[in-house]
Amino acid sequence: MATTAKVVLQATQKKVVLQVQKKAFIENTVPLIISLKSLLEQKRSPVLRDLMSYLQVTMQEHRNKVKDFFPGDEQLAVEVEFALKMAEKEKEMEKQMDNCSLTGDARPPTTQVSSHYIHNVYL
Repeated sequence: MATTAKVVLQATQKKVVLQVQKKAFIENTVPLIISLKSLLEQKRSPVLRDLMSYLQVTMQEHRNKVKDFFPGDEQLAVEVEFALKMAEKEKEMEKQMDNCSLTGDARPPTTQVSSHYIHNVYL
């Protein structure tokens, strides 16, 4: 019985420690990412896309808890939520563009003229 209680206690401690580590990581890292994001936007850096992907992956598990992580800095919480929404929209747009180019939907109408039509016009 004592060993079972000990195992349960260790598992609970491990879970609590992991939660505290995740929270500390997010509380310390996300403000830096947002500051870096602003700088990269000003410089119009292509690295911004990678940074936003990193932020999205980092916050993926905690999407609904953004305001809980930053109760003292509501502006930061709003910026993080906005950045996550914009990153999602950008990814969705990229997927749509990839689908268009893969399926051929993005071709201009002039390239879709049949060779039969060209043959009859020029003969």
